[in-house]
Amino acid sequence: IEDLEDAFRYSDINVLANLTEADTDIAVFTKGRYQYSLRPNDYLDMTRDFMVGADTIRFDVFRARRRGYDVCTLSAKHTYRSRDGQTRVVYLSFVLERIGRYWTITQVDTAPDRL
Repeated sequence: IEDLEDAFRYSDINVLANLTEADTDIAVFTKGRYQYSLRPNDYLDMTRDFMVGADTIRFDVFRARRRGYDVCTLSAKHTYRSRDGQTRVVYLSFVLERIGRYWTITQVDTAPDRL
């Protein structure tokens, strides 16, 4: 949880990269609907681009739920200032699965309202 919060709070893509696995695609959802899957490097590039254009005000994981021994879901609220100076809020949900000894992001969901 701390790694995920630190990655967004400090725009540190390297911390987020530690939560990905090179051979594990990341499924991207919007408002609970599947959109597409990305290779981890593509997801990290897309997220880095977002981080460059956004100034994080707050990023807090407010819920962690275990879905099974090797699966958990983290829900977060991200408040940021966009390039146009507007304060925006987006809710994110991350599914992490234990692959080997490490927790790995396998799904990401975004919504303007709570998921």
